[in-house]
Amino acid sequence: MVTTTTATAAFVSIAARPASPSTATLCAGSHADPVVPAVGLLDVPESLRSMIMAHLPAKDLVAAERTHRELLDDTRRYAMDTVRQKYAERRLPLADLAQDEPVTWWSDWADGATLGPLGMQPPSPTCTSRDPKKLRAPPIGFWMRELWAWENAVQVPSEEYATVQDAAGAAPPGAHVLVAAGMHVVPQTLVINKRLQLLGEAGADGSPLTTIKGQNLQQNHSVVRAAHGGRVGLCGIAVWCYASDSLRRSSVSVDAGGHLYARQVGVKCVSGRYSAGVQVHEGGHLLMHTCSVRCCTGSGVIIFGSGTLQGTTLCDNWFNGVEVQKGARGSLTDCHIHSNGYSNNDDDLGSGVTVYGEGSEANLRRCVVHSNKGGGVLIHSGAKGALQHCQVSMNHAGFEFGDVDVDTSSEAVLDHCEIKGNGEHGREQYRVLAVQQQAKLTLRNCTVRCQASSFGTGIEVQRGASLDVSHSKIHGCTGSGMLLRDEDTKATIHHSVLEDNDLHGLEVQAGSITVDAQTHVANNKRHNIYISGTNGECQTNIDFGGVAPIFKRGPKKK
Repeated sequence: MVTTTTATAAFVSIAARPASPSTATLCAGSHADPVVPAVGLLDVPESLRSMIMAHLPAKDLVAAERTHRELLDDTRRYAMDTVRQKYAERRLPLADLAQDEPVTWWSDWADGATLGPLGMQPPSPTCTSRDPKKLRAPPIGFWMRELWAWENAVQVPSEEYATVQDAAGAAPPGAHVLVAAGMHVVPQTLVINKRLQLLGEAGADGSPLTTIKGQNLQQNHSVVRAAHGGRVGLCGIAVWCYASDSLRRSSVSVDAGGHLYARQVGVKCVSGRYSAGVQVHEGGHLLMHTCSVRCCTGSGVIIFGSGTLQGTTLCDNWFNGVEVQKGARGSLTDCHIHSNGYSNNDDDLGSGVTVYGEGSEANLRRCVVHSNKGGGVLIHSGAKGALQHCQVSMNHAGFEFGDVDVDTSSEAVLDHCEIKGNGEHGREQYRVLAVQQQAKLTLRNCTVRCQASSFGTGIEVQRGASLDVSHSKIHGCTGSGMLLRDEDTKATIHHSVLEDNDLHGLEVQAGSITVDAQTHVANNKRHNIYISGTNGECQTNIDFGGVAPIFKRGPKKK
């Protein structure tokens, strides 16, 4: 049943509400029956209500048979067209759930809605169907809030506001600050503790034409800071921090209780030693989409709270590309992480992604991690990590680490990943995958290859670590495909392939190994399976499936 009423009644009910850009609930009822909103759903300021009524057909506004659905559709259409035009004039992106984009709008995310592909839900559409993947048009509340923000936008520079600080301070909560193209130098931290979006301008290629630059800030200060209570959006802006001294700073920081959504933003921090591009403190929340973080003298992004990065490039940072530490949560999707870290004499420092500390977790999906100095992905000290459909290759690490290193009571799962390593300049005794110190690694549907100059191992398990490999291929290594070093190490291999390795397919110096009959171990140059026992007692449970491989058991340890 469709409820009808006059448009006049709807707007009268709206007028009785306080003027604010907040969102109201638009959905109710069953999934099968489309819902018609009741009277008085929108909180629309008087100025916007008058503007909308002026643009809608007059005869429809007074028609007694006019339904709320028709009125809301026309209202949404007007607001949507106006908002899209405003963003297009500045060449800025506007996510639209009608197009099923994975990242929702900064304002809805700041209210608690987050990302679908990372196990979280997007904001509710106006009406839902039985299939949650079929998203309908965005809630009208979003378009009205955006329209209100543009209606109350503050320009900088302008006659009223010469600086970004002045404009951000004067803008009402929920409004946009429109920052013109060019360089805007801020002498002190721009602290934002309210809902506000800073919009710059972008070029034809999407790169920001607007830059906010902090110069010679105080130690541990940042250029832009989302303080407690801040719901901060950055779009089409580059944020740079520069200083010639040795003080530590950051370009962007997020305090406890703060939210920051950066889209199409470029971040640099050239300041002293170990200065980060983006730092998220415990209790802070970060969402980055289609951004770049590069040329920082420390790590690109450091997360102590929660952080979600999508379609973002992290490169040429002097330490780690991304750090997730001290119980933090990080999610990276479609990110490109390369050329981070530096060489210090014989040491390679700084990795693509480091997950460190008990309770810390990171999930990588469809990411490319390559050419980082201190390893590709390091998961250490009680942390957890998951990689899906990722490529990790050609990361430069010494004897201690690998392209992927799982260490010290940590756990990791790699699924449908391609891992290829060569060590720095073909360094010897390199491991593509290293599992050690009571760590656990699960490998599913992966390929592993090592191209070190000599004795490059595909997977090395040692010091009480355990490994579970299924439906994977380990091949083309200049050493052994897989190596177990110590007595308390364990490995299980099933439905996998170990072949074409220059030394052994499977080498067991000590520990326990189980291999099922569906695993193919063949065409390795020295031995397919070599049980040496050189480091201690070996326990083997190997089912050859009726085919005898090239097999050698070494002398027992005295």
